[in-house]
Amino acid sequence: MKKNFFIIIFFFVIKFNYSQRLSFYLNPFGERVSQSIDDYFVECQKKCDTNYTGKNILYLQLYDTTISNKFEKIKLVIKYKKGLEYEAIGYYENGQKYREAHFRSCHHIGTSTIWYKDGSIKNVIIYNDSGETVVGLSFYKNHQIKSYIYKLEFSKAWYDTG
Repeated sequence: MKKNFFIIIFFFVIKFNYSQRLSFYLNPFGERVSQSIDDYFVECQKKCDTNYTGKNILYLQLYDTTISNKFEKIKLVIKYKKGLEYEAIGYYENGQKYREAHFRSCHHIGTSTIWYKDGSIKNVIIYNDSGETVVGLSFYKNHQIKSYIYKLEFSKAWYDTG
């Protein structure tokens, strides 16, 4: 029972943090559409054309209540191979990376990282080749460790003072 309790808390915290990050773009009809910017990094994007190999560049506005309730411009580069996303990298307007994720067969692989605007690391998740989470680390802006999770079986959290 204790194992399940930690998993539920971890997913709630992750979902809560990301639910406040919305991006806006105009659809082909000129209507303003909102979507979580993190969808581009969490879910593998598929192209209708399954032979498409190349990259798309999107410029999105991120409304983030964790950054003084203001809009941040994000440049998003999504790379595709045979219609499937295999890499997504977002950049803040100052050129620092916002977030980076890698996919294989629509599963996360390797390291997925989120940065603060100043370039310091906010979250790191390491996935195995099957897309399962191996290790997750979260940091406060002062570089102190915030939380640690191992294979969704063990987790630990710290106050921002250590």
